[in-house]
Amino acid sequence: MKLSNLTTFCWLFAGMIQIGPIQGQTPTAPEMKLPEIQAAWETYSKNIAAVRTARDARLAEISRSYVGTLERLQRDISTGGDISAVAAVKAEIERTAAKREPTGDERKSMPGKLVPARRAYERECEPIIANAARQEEEQTRNYISSLEAAKRRLTTLNRIDEATQIKETIDQLLQEAAFARIAGTWMVKYANGTDRQYTIDIKGTVTWGGTTGKLILNGKDVLIDFNDGKIERVTRTAAGLLIEHFNPKSAYPKKVDTRGTGIKA
Repeated sequence: MKLSNLTTFCWLFAGMIQIGPIQGQTPTAPEMKLPEIQAAWETYSKNIAAVRTARDARLAEISRSYVGTLERLQRDISTGGDISAVAAVKAEIERTAAKREPTGDERKSMPGKLVPARRAYERECEPIIANAARQEEEQTRNYISSLEAAKRRLTTLNRIDEATQIKETIDQLLQEAAFARIAGTWMVKYANGTDRQYTIDIKGTVTWGGTTGKLILNGKDVLIDFNDGKIERVTRTAAGLLIEHFNPKSAYPKKVDTRGTGIKA
């Protein structure tokens, strides 16, 4: 059964919560200049900006407090003469200032005293980010509802070209939400023993080992296609990515050849 645009949107936002002070992707303004579309867009963009401003202000407070904790920890560790631990805390201070998440390797190398401080920081950030994500989801759902209503009205009036343009705007919104969820650099390990490092951008380009592919949004599924006769389905999880490999491509979606998991590099 074909999913409605709003149902698809809800699927795409499920499990999107990320930990750490990150910036949301800027919504794409519609090209159409119809009054009702412009009014809906202006309300949407204003509300999204307000949600993100409030989120970022609260996260900035938490980050400042965390940096203070790190500076005290750095002084405490330095009295013991552990140079490598001092350097690790310094690196965490710089990452926090740059709003950059630690990679998997950086997390593994954190000294014992830094780990609980980082976890406490993430626990404090998590509800702020989760609440903002829910508010953005609600605003985007309302915006899509407005676009859907305008599309139906224009279709009834036989203004098919304009209705088609609105549909394309909705499809672009859904694609942006899907691709933003999995953008980044990922270390992928497959059950068959192979591994890859995927780099995925928000435009849907996927690269690994000199090979370039693309993301495809198929209903609620996000697929990776390297045009090599195979295809992969990518699902965002709390731990990272779940990747299902189909070989040949025609085996999708019923027969998975192998599975892999991805963690941020």
